[in-house]
Amino acid sequence: KAYVIDERTTKQRGEGMFNLNTLSVINFGLRLKDVSPIDVKNLINEPLLEVLKYNALDTKYEDALYDALEISDPLLMERVEHDDRTAITLALTETLGVSVNTEVLSAFAIDLSQRIVALKKEMQELSEVKRFEASYGKFEYSSTPKLVLMFKEILKLKQIKETNKGGFSTDDSVLQEFAKKGIKLAELIADIREAEKLLSTYVLGIKNLIGEDGKLHTSFDSTFTATSRLSSSDPNLQNFPKRKNAEIRSMIYAPTKKWLV
Repeated sequence: KAYVIDERTTKQRGEGMFNLNTLSVINFGLRLKDVSPIDVKNLINEPLLEVLKYNALDTKYEDALYDALEISDPLLMERVEHDDRTAITLALTETLGVSVNTEVLSAFAIDLSQRIVALKKEMQELSEVKRFEASYGKFEYSSTPKLVLMFKEILKLKQIKETNKGGFSTDDSVLQEFAKKGIKLAELIADIREAEKLLSTYVLGIKNLIGEDGKLHTSFDSTFTATSRLSSSDPNLQNFPKRKNAEIRSMIYAPTKKWLV
C-alpha cells in the first residue's frame, strides 16, 4: 500500500518512504527508533527483553499501518492486490532457487586466475613499466595516482576526460580510447580489470552465496525500480553478461527434466 500511495524511494532504504520508522512518524507521529533504540544488525548481543519489545512494536505498527494506509480508489486497490499476488510468486521463486554447476564455477575460477596472472606478466615486461619503475618505484596498475603518473609523465598522453574533481580520469572508457590509439598498457589494464571483475562478481561472489542445497536464492524486488520492472540482488541474476563473456551464464542450469525460463 505504501508503495502504491507514494513510490518515492531513497538510495539509503533505511530512511526511505517505505521504512517502518518513516511511515510511523508520518502516520502516528511516533519514531520507533526512539522507543526501542536497539541495534537491529546486532540483535544477538541485545538484551532479550529489549528485543521482544522491539518485535512487539514492529508487529503492532505494521498492523496499524495496514489500516492507516487505507485506499478507496478501486484502480489503486487493484494494483495493491496485483502486488500481493506478485509477492507470493516471487517468494516461491526465491525459495525454489536456481541450480549452480560448481564444476563449471571452479573451471571459471582457474581460467580467470590464470588469465590475470598472464596479463600481469605481459604488462610487467612492457618497456614503459620498466622506465616507470626505474624512476618512481613499483608500478601498481590499481593505483590511480601511479596510473596518472604513468600516462602523463612516461607515456606523455593527453587527458581525455576529467574526474568529478577535475583530475585526470583513468576509468574504463579512457583506457578503451587509449587502447584504440595503440597503447598496449591501456589494453592490458582494461583486460585485467575485466577479468578481475568477472572473478570477484561472478565466480567468488557467486560461490559465497550458494546455499546448503547447492542453489542460489536471489532476492527479487518489485518496488524499487523506476520502470516498475523486477530487480534482483544477492546475487543479481538479471545482470549476467549476455554478449561478451556470456559463457559465464553456463554455470546456471536446469535440473534433469526441468526447464529454466
